[in-house]
Amino acid sequence: MRTVSRPIALACLLATMGCPEPDGELVNDEPTFAEQITESALMDHLTSLQAIADANDGNRMFLSGGYLDSVDYIVQQLEDAGLEPVVETFDMEEYTLNTAEVQVNGEPPAGLEDINFSVFELSGQGTVTAPLSAVSVTIPPSGGANSTDSGCESADFDGFPAGNIALIQRGTCTFVQKVDNAVAAGASAVVIFNEGQQGRRDVVEGQLDGGIASIPVIGVSYGTGRAMVEAANLQLTIAIDATISVTTDRNIIVDLPGGDPARTVLVGAHLDGVEAGPGINDNGSGSAFLLELAIQMQDQGIDPTNHVRLAWWGAEEEGLIGSSRYFYDDNGEPNDANLSTLDAYLNFDMLASGNGVRMVYDGDGSDFDDGVDSDGSALIEEMFEAYFDEQGLATRPEALLISSDSYWPALLGIPTGGLFSGAFQPKTDSEEDDFGGDEGTAHDPCYHQACDTIGNTNPVLYEELAQAGASVIVDLAMREEAFPSGNTRRSTRDLPKPRGCHDHTVWDR
Repeated sequence: MRTVSRPIALACLLATMGCPEPDGELVNDEPTFAEQITESALMDHLTSLQAIADANDGNRMFLSGGYLDSVDYIVQQLEDAGLEPVVETFDMEEYTLNTAEVQVNGEPPAGLEDINFSVFELSGQGTVTAPLSAVSVTIPPSGGANSTDSGCESADFDGFPAGNIALIQRGTCTFVQKVDNAVAAGASAVVIFNEGQQGRRDVVEGQLDGGIASIPVIGVSYGTGRAMVEAANLQLTIAIDATISVTTDRNIIVDLPGGDPARTVLVGAHLDGVEAGPGINDNGSGSAFLLELAIQMQDQGIDPTNHVRLAWWGAEEEGLIGSSRYFYDDNGEPNDANLSTLDAYLNFDMLASGNGVRMVYDGDGSDFDDGVDSDGSALIEEMFEAYFDEQGLATRPEALLISSDSYWPALLGIPTGGLFSGAFQPKTDSEEDDFGGDEGTAHDPCYHQACDTIGNTNPVLYEELAQAGASVIVDLAMREEAFPSGNTRRSTRDLPKPRGCHDHTVWDR
């Protein structure tokens, strides 16, 4: 089943029953493979990624010097371990915002003296001056997240004055759907304000799929949107100038030795961060785990039954672009060359959140009704839960269709799983009881901020999740039984694009 350079030591390493002493008695003092993934080694990799960010304007965002240096670091470490990584390039459209201005014409009402806003990626350009008309908004929102259906139906725009600026509330349907309906109704621009529930009150950001919009699209906070709704005869001027260019980004792929190539276990993490900070938890933590996993599997001489491939994805924060180029072809159809041999995909995005929890992707759909559960995904979830139960560690479920690189394989019916330690969501009372930390504070208090440094991480939680990942990956690599199949594959042409890492505006809502 496997051959190793140190057969007795490695057999003891992987076994649970222990190793023989000279007198024939069994002892259990040999570490498991998972225990070879140590906090010290993981933090060393994060220290290197922090140094890279520090030398590159404080970030490792896509196409930046920090990202390219991160690619070089991962590649060099893999080569030093005796592996042969491949850097795969892909073209992508880069949206560059040149200038943007929003102003209230006339005397600004209270709350609108200084408007903070975001420009949606792929927003249209130009200068628009027009009255503002609210479209089927609900203030305050009457339900939970994504319960408000403002602008989701063409009927919401009945009576909308053509040429006006549409004021639409976030929720339920995609940003693209809202904008398309506004364009069809004759809107000259769109202002989307946040929905209003806890965690959905800041300036809303988003990305539009399917090409550049024909009109300007901006996002504002719930408070700003509410003030706009309550103001009488409000007229705005929105001016946006942007350029689109085609650029080349990079994924890293490495195939570990051995295993049946017709049965591949793919393990992924995105390597890029955001412009605001160094991205050490998001997602240096997942990237460093994959790197240490590769080093240890190579060092321990593991020869798996099933082939193991690792991928560091690029441009995740720009809309899961690097991973989409792997799972789909240029026409938006499933990429059979990469999918035909794929048994399972495991995703690791944010493993060291400072106030985090141990989250396991909900493979059987028992906690999140996302409609993509499969027997294979359920099996992966069970394997993670069994590991944590054995360690006496509490977990909670997380949606399988989360806005990370697991999105594509889950939609394609590939058995999918993974771990997550939390992003901007506030920790609940029950989570504080189960995991410690501070109730009411975000799982990652520095999510997408300049303070996402190595000091933002929780090394103990990081090691726990990394070791769980290593245990399940090796178990999958050694699995001899046929893996349960997934669901029907889907084309991207009918799918909305997520915004980026764990935004939870899943499908641009």
